[in-house]
Amino acid sequence: MTNRNLKIVKQYIIGLCCIVIFFLLENSNIIPYLLEKTNKLRYNGFVTFIITGLIKYGLLFYGIFIIIILSLLLIKEQISDDTKKIK
Repeated sequence: MTNRNLKIVKQYIIGLCCIVIFFLLENSNIIPYLLEKTNKLRYNGFVTFIITGLIKYGLLFYGIFIIIILSLLLIKEQISDDTKKIK
């Protein structure tokens, strides 16, 4: 495998890991536990809720975005290679 192919595979793995971590955070009891602990503070856990939401959905969007962009770039490269072979 070339260095370029290894970079592409690494990015796919990172994207899939981000999506898996999102689903783990979504289905775990960590966030409600944190909200209960911060309920005694001034804003009743609002800041914790916002930060955990940004982290969760940031992971989801990054994972989906990376997979879509890499797939589109590989498809575009394959199409351009096919058109060069035809000519």
